[in-house]
Amino acid sequence: KEYLATLRLGVETETLDTEGAVTNRCPVGHITAARLDECLKGIQGPQMQVPAAYSALKHKGRPLYYYARKGIEIAKEPRQVCISEIERSDGGGDLAGDTAEFGFRVVCSKGTYIRTLAADIGKALGCRAYLRQLRRTRSGCFSVDDSISWPELQGPDAYRRCVGSMLSVEQV
Repeated sequence: KEYLATLRLGVETETLDTEGAVTNRCPVGHITAARLDECLKGIQGPQMQVPAAYSALKHKGRPLYYYARKGIEIAKEPRQVCISEIERSDGGGDLAGDTAEFGFRVVCSKGTYIRTLAADIGKALGCRAYLRQLRRTRSGCFSVDDSISWPELQGPDAYRRCVGSMLSVEQV
């Protein structure tokens, strides 16, 4: 799987994304581009990751977010994930202030929680973080680069375009 994400540093939320209440603030201060790149490089490879409390992972037949919304804490076992590639996608530069944002691209294994990854990056940098934006750009052989755009789907030959871009079972 491949994602493009935006991370906000300096703030932590209960859901690790924009939906949750703020639980912690820690000024970013000054983080050099080199330090941030070093941090990202340090999280590449196989690692154990604890699934997010607000996730669809099941416990006794119910998603973890069901319990989290009721204030019930469920101990989650860490799972092996692999970060194959991770790099900034925002052009680089230093970060400074009470809060700051940066974009990154990540290629990872199935089961990786990008919200948890964002929080881990914030902890590693000493200023907390949450995931502000996420877009999956690839899953297996399917990529947004090969997708049909909205304008193409609205034209008079939309059906032909859809049928013409279909993948065969062998290709998938």
